Amino acid sequence: MKNGFNIDKHIGDCLRRVRIFRGMGRLEFATAVGLPINEVETLESGRKQLSHEWLLKIASVLDVPVHFFFRGLFVMADNDNGDACDPPEALLTAE
Repeated sequence: MKNGFNIDKHIGDCLRRVRIFRGMGRLEFATAVGLPINEVETLESGRKQLSHEWLLKIASVLDVPVHFFFRGLFVMADNDNGDACDPPEALLTAE
């Protein structure tokens, strides 16, 4: 993996993309998960690491398997090619 790779940024990008795909605004998502809206912004930007417990809860609220947040992770780390999060449409066929 290349230096400078940020797993929290990757997970945050995936979180944001799936939230938008599900049609949820930040406030609606924050309320459903039980977080302040500014915390959602911090998580989506990758400035804070998610605990395992929060990742499980977020995956449940967004109706995605936890592994969705990690798909494409090694491609991104090895190639440093930007956002490697699967497109949310992959949720319709993968699982």
